[in-house]
Amino acid sequence: MKHIIFTIFFLLSLAPIAQATDLIIALSPYQETAQAKRQARQVLQFLTQMEAGQKAIIIDGFHLRTIGEFKIPESKLYSSPKARIGFNRKGVGALMRFAQNANMNGDAVPSVSGALRLPQLLRHVAENYASSNEKLRR
Repeated sequence: MKHIIFTIFFLLSLAPIAQATDLIIALSPYQETAQAKRQARQVLQFLTQMEAGQKAIIIDGFHLRTIGEFKIPESKLYSSPKARIGFNRKGVGALMRFAQNANMNGDAVPSVSGALRLPQLLRHVAENYASSNEKLRR
């Protein structure tokens, strides 16, 4: 299921109102901590492979909150994954804390692991992360 959701958001990042350099990644806080940590490492591996000038916004797909951002500077100084992670240490830290706090225990936990509020999430992205290209078309 996580691959399907990731694919959906990757395709949404290519939509006409989004800049080609922006990517939205939504993660669920409702999963086992070990799985959330693996997912966070996979996301980081993906993010370090992005092209220079690209940006990703990582969102809690259930509570509709921004976890952090990951940007790849245009400079050749940031061509290695280690340099890219260092540049984005604030967002990386937020992602790792999010993964550490993920759990399937407690009150009001959804009955399925990896739950997202997809319709609300799509509306939230459309309303809050529209690109400047929208202004150019008017």
